[in-house]
Amino acid sequence: MRILYLVNEPTDGYQVGYRSAMEGLVKSGQLESYCPFSFYVEEKKLGSWNKTLESLYDIVIEFQPHVLLVAHLGKYHVIPQAFVEKIKSLYDIPPVLAYDERDVYGYVRKPLPESVLQFSKFCDVVFLVAAGSFANRFRNAGCRNVQFLPEAADTVQFGKPWTPDLERKFDVIMLANRHPSRIPFRSMPGIREREILARNLYDVFGKKFGLFGRGWENYLGNQGVVPFGEQENILRSSWLSVGQGHFPNYENYFSDRLPIALLSKVAHVCSAQPGLENLFSHGEHCMLFKTPDEAVSLCRLLLSWPKKELIALGERGAEWVRNNYTETIRMEKLVNTLKSLYQQRLYLKEKGIKLR
Repeated sequence: MRILYLVNEPTDGYQVGYRSAMEGLVKSGQLESYCPFSFYVEEKKLGSWNKTLESLYDIVIEFQPHVLLVAHLGKYHVIPQAFVEKIKSLYDIPPVLAYDERDVYGYVRKPLPESVLQFSKFCDVVFLVAAGSFANRFRNAGCRNVQFLPEAADTVQFGKPWTPDLERKFDVIMLANRHPSRIPFRSMPGIREREILARNLYDVFGKKFGLFGRGWENYLGNQGVVPFGEQENILRSSWLSVGQGHFPNYENYFSDRLPIALLSKVAHVCSAQPGLENLFSHGEHCMLFKTPDEAVSLCRLLLSWPKKELIALGERGAEWVRNNYTETIRMEKLVNTLKSLYQQRLYLKEKGIKLR
């Protein structure tokens, strides 16, 4: 099977995890080939989105994909229905259209782009990193096949070999961004909990607490911004890491911060999104909290453990991610679904059933 993959990345090759996973599937024989198309990069080069679509159409003609997989469209990246139909008209058996959205959206703050819903309605399958009410927004918009496929950690950049140190700079760190709004009730969901948590952790742990990320300039414990690829080194400078997710009411949702944190082999304490207890076991892979006060209490408890037990918790979390939440595993699941959908197309064609 051949996949044409529209990758969302600021520079060509930036999404090393996605690309490495796809390349691995080709090398193992699970895919015939894949062709990455960096649409942001192409748009910058060509100067317009319409010219980018023309370039994409030329690649479709040349590559003849069985699947057109699109990832995380921007607000102004509209793929019109006429363009989709134009691609389908090239084929006796039309390609499977798939959309992979690895971000979540709110209503007032960070609303769901119309471009995303518009293209998703044309797709044979939509993959989302949250279930429940967020997924229902796509179903209610007319998407026929919406599937939950959780976030994953990139093992190219993270999970490097490490023997846990017995001396560490911090007892607790929080690695997260703060995006407040000056307009009341327009801040990102979950930001208030992050702010309370950051203050409470500093009140208890003082200089043994490190706060990393954007937007914390006026907060005690602030250590500044950390480049994405360097966060594992920061995580490993502490005995514990703590995470408070955005959109705390979305079922099964977690960002890639969670598997990256666990993959570092450092014990992790994270907010208990609805359904998260079914994906990660409390006390076995990480520790889950419902309030900032509970998070602080868990940190105190964990730091009272013998260091050997704390290290063991971190190692169990890392093993769980390696076995369940890596980019390779996620991409294998995604590709297997796409293969099944394409096989259905072949079957319907063989039976003489008209394909849309």
